[in-house]
Amino acid sequence: MNRRKLCFQLASSALCAATGKGIAQLAAAVSAPATGSLDGDAYALWSLLIPFLQSPCSRGYLIAADSAVPSALPYLETGPPKSPIQRAMDSAQHPDSVYSTIVPPEWQNAFVEAMAEAKRQQAKTFILERRFAVKKRYRLLTADQVKAYFALSPHIVHAGWRPDPKVAREFKGWDAVSFVSLPAFDSARRLALIWATTDGGCGTSGWYFFTRAEHGWSRQDWDSERTETCA
Repeated sequence: MNRRKLCFQLASSALCAATGKGIAQLAAAVSAPATGSLDGDAYALWSLLIPFLQSPCSRGYLIAADSAVPSALPYLETGPPKSPIQRAMDSAQHPDSVYSTIVPPEWQNAFVEAMAEAKRQQAKTFILERRFAVKKRYRLLTADQVKAYFALSPHIVHAGWRPDPKVAREFKGWDAVSFVSLPAFDSARRLALIWATTDGGCGTSGWYFFTRAEHGWSRQDWDSERTETCA
């Protein structure tokens, strides 16, 4: 099986993510993405996140057109910070709670509210539109285009295998695909949580956090676990 497919699949199929020990966990299967329109906050947040997820040296940004389903929810880590070994043990004992997060005290109540919304909408997906405000060009990929992209580097290569030259030319210089979830907000809409997974050789999944002030949204570098899978 393609190692990237162990990390994630589009919303038309079941989504997987690796645990801290690299074991894929199957998330809930989801229905077809909804159509319609999201408010500007979602695209403002995604536009901040995508450049952080992908290489600045690439030809542009590849983004799955179907929003992703989080493999697991974040949870608030209280008490003294845990060692990597302690975190690994917790992940083994509670495989659905691999994204422990240390949140500043002043944001903890908002975090709990946003996490509750994330739980309510965990299985919801949405078809993304070309409303991103990023400085580089970007492409929104359909499910078939994502499959074609990953087929260029299969996990198992049989004798005589050759990549499709047309597809290879199409994606030359585009080195990662990002899948993003719908944002989840607190009741005051001052905190937003987004789950994302990106594959550019290794697959990395995790939650990202944004707070809003007078000038707009900004990403917060809170200590939150990531899951990774490499060949």
